[in-house]
Amino acid sequence: MNSGTLLRLMNRGTVRTLPGVHAKTYIIDNVVLITSANLTETFTKRREIGALLDAAESVDAIDVFESWWNSLAAEISEHAIAEWERCASPSAPELEVSP
Repeated sequence: MNSGTLLRLMNRGTVRTLPGVHAKTYIIDNVVLITSANLTETFTKRREIGALLDAAESVDAIDVFESWWNSLAAEISEHAIAEWERCASPSAPELEVSP
């Protein structure tokens, strides 16, 4: 996601990150999509794979996600977004920024 998207999402609610989690987990009502795909234009331009879980299959995935979300997720601040943008510039040295 780019910084503009994150800032727009922040206007609607809390945005958090789960460091170390690469899989994308989309929870819609009681159904879960777990995938390698980002919800961007690359979704149709790359070879991505995922699994759509029905309501019964989703229970455990939702429980795990909620546990991680409540105990491990860190809120992303506007300052962190600005630092990520600064570090993403071609002239910036590599630097890991915590949320």
